[in-house]
Amino acid sequence: MGRSVKWRFINSGVAGTSHRATNLPCQDSCFVDVVSTQSAEEVLVGVASDGAGSAAKAEISSELVCTALFIKAETWLKAQTSIKDLTLEIVQDWIREVRTNLEHKAKEESIPFRDYSSTVLLAIIGDTESVFAQIGDGAIVISDEEQYVVVFWPENGAYANMTYFLTDEDFEAHLQIKRISTSPLELAILTDGLQLVALKYDTKTAYPPFFNPMFRRLRNEPPGMSHNLCDALAIFLDSPALNERTDDDKTLLLASRRSG
Repeated sequence: MGRSVKWRFINSGVAGTSHRATNLPCQDSCFVDVVSTQSAEEVLVGVASDGAGSAAKAEISSELVCTALFIKAETWLKAQTSIKDLTLEIVQDWIREVRTNLEHKAKEESIPFRDYSSTVLLAIIGDTESVFAQIGDGAIVISDEEQYVVVFWPENGAYANMTYFLTDEDFEAHLQIKRISTSPLELAILTDGLQLVALKYDTKTAYPPFFNPMFRRLRNEPPGMSHNLCDALAIFLDSPALNERTDDDKTLLLASRRSG
């Protein structure tokens, strides 16, 4: 990778069985990598998005959101000496700009803006500070060796299959942004297809037995992206055991800087 990287990370997504039955692709996207600041601080940037099942451009929208947000974070970080200067207002502006770009794209194509509906999940973790943002469902889970913590509980509307999207007129009312003065050792970002198996709804907490085996395996990998484990993760996400629990698209991003 041309640089020293402490983080180990993997990501994968598979189409749900309901999507495959109707010849639809996976409408989730995700991306993760390490970005170095001018002071050589290694900052992990992870982003995921779930395109709305009813949106004609769902898979394109989720990919555009992930790509645009990562580029904005990367560009900003490379021009800074520390993540400490990353304010919530800056992240909010990034998300507004991504939304505006999607709106312009819809106008150019003469299609409804809602055809680009998608959720947003963003995690930026530096040496001593972290910033997180989310619109809609899915979850960002962090760990400090002691416990798993869900940063924002998935936001659904009046119905179980309803959520909020970046394209909504009142998207800012559902934009959750948080800064913490700690640096988690592990991160997971998942789309809503995995919520029922990765989260405990009665206590609104993460479900450790879902995460523990995968993180234990990831900790033994060399730093950087583990492509072999990405392939293994895709097989797991498409396993009969998981497909019996959910027929939705399933996307998972994992990152760890623990070893052994």
